[in-house]
Amino acid sequence: LDGEVMENLLEQEGKVVEIALYNAFCPVFHIETIQKLGKKLKLNILAISPVNFSVLKALKKSELESSDLVLAQIGADFTNVGVVFGGAIIKNRSLHIGYTHFVEELARIMGLTNVEAAKVLKSHANNTLSQSESVVVQNCLSDVLDNWRDGIQLLFKDFSGIKTFPSHIYLFGEGVQIPEIEEELSKSPWTKNIPFKSPPNIYVLLISDLDKVADATGSVVSHEWFGIASLAYIYEELE
Repeated sequence: LDGEVMENLLEQEGKVVEIALYNAFCPVFHIETIQKLGKKLKLNILAISPVNFSVLKALKKSELESSDLVLAQIGADFTNVGVVFGGAIIKNRSLHIGYTHFVEELARIMGLTNVEAAKVLKSHANNTLSQSESVVVQNCLSDVLDNWRDGIQLLFKDFSGIKTFPSHIYLFGEGVQIPEIEEELSKSPWTKNIPFKSPPNIYVLLISDLDKVADATGSVVSHEWFGIASLAYIYEELE
């Protein structure tokens, strides 16, 4: 309201009201699939939320920067990047390369099934392979990693209406468990022709970053659970 952030406009006076409205496209059959699953499991669906939206809400309750940032979800078969200014998601872009593509490439080169390759990749991520074995895995992932990085560059260049990008990049999703992903983004050359305010800081989001979510079992160690856990902050709005 008149350039100031207001929690509530009721009984407030001003001349200019600015509102940020976030929309997310979702095919009807995705919603119908969720409804069918809920019915079979005898669950009541209280809310459906875009992951980027729930993650941003969670970050606003944390000690991490949550006003100007970039959210990057490396999912099963996609990478989604959302740009946030003033605590609102401005734009999203998606790349159709994700975790399964790394698994499939590893399986192809090593002559393994996808299930076997996923286990090898997880062992690599957990640093339980020998040094020579890890080198083999890294060599197998080299080409798809290059394609992914080049895709990220093109994706950022495809954003329109953004003069400079925030310098905070937060990663989440199952693909983040591949250590080469964070390493690749931490290298400066890929940002050379992309207008960042300053060299970007890369941060991998963990369950421990959520101040209102705790894992009493100690078994949730995979990065893919962060987005799901952030949905708890959407539930707060329903109370």
